[in-house]
Amino acid sequence: MPGIDTRDVPQANSLEKVADLLALVNAGIHEDDELQIQLGLVPREIDYYRHAARILGLAVMKPSGLTPTDLGKKLLDVISPAQHKLILFEAVRRARVFSELLKEHNEQQLSREKVAKFLVKWTGLNPTTSNRRADTILAWLEATAL
Repeated sequence: MPGIDTRDVPQANSLEKVADLLALVNAGIHEDDELQIQLGLVPREIDYYRHAARILGLAVMKPSGLTPTDLGKKLLDVISPAQHKLILFEAVRRARVFSELLKEHNEQQLSREKVAKFLVKWTGLNPTTSNRRADTILAWLEATAL
């Protein structure tokens, strides 16, 4: 009984690169080639990071390109690393895939296997893809742990 769209399950492992993408887009850089150079990503990863920003509520995807939301602008405006981490902490845990996951599991007791099983159940992803996406989910939780 899938209930979470697979597009709402992140594939971008680095939250810092999500923030960097947001800063570049906010500065008016939207071309894939330039984003790849600036971020050190391969072509398909650019979309992963765009979707990550959307999943976190930091940006919306419009025909004209990725546009930062108020939350995204707030993230770009903070100077303190602690504030930066807190905004990402809250954004990650508000994202639907994370909020549903954390309703079922204690964050400190999560494993790749538990997250992958959750993803198979909630999204219909196959086990191989679920394992890869579980790595991203665990990386985001670890990067934002307080």
